[in-house]
Amino acid sequence: MKQSPGCQAGYDAAAQLEGASVVIQALAGADGRLFGSITTRQVAEAVTAQTGVAVTKTEILLPVPTIRDLGTYECTAVFGCASASFTLNVVS
Repeated sequence: MKQSPGCQAGYDAAAQLEGASVVIQALAGADGRLFGSITTRQVAEAVTAQTGVAVTKTEILLPVPTIRDLGTYECTAVFGCASASFTLNVVS
């Protein structure tokens, strides 16, 4: 069975992103709580800028509904036929 060209592009993007580490800086209080939250749009922009893999906000799956604290999060990017896990570090 042949793979569609879209699937191959998804596999290529997933292979490039798998295991990557992405850092986002955000303002936070002394208790580590963010002033605001990190959105899938911000994550997608950071992934694209730091890894070179073009990702949209709809392809990002966060482990929690909204990221409101500093820390490390395991996120997933879904590229149609393939997916990749990467680490998101939210720092102040």
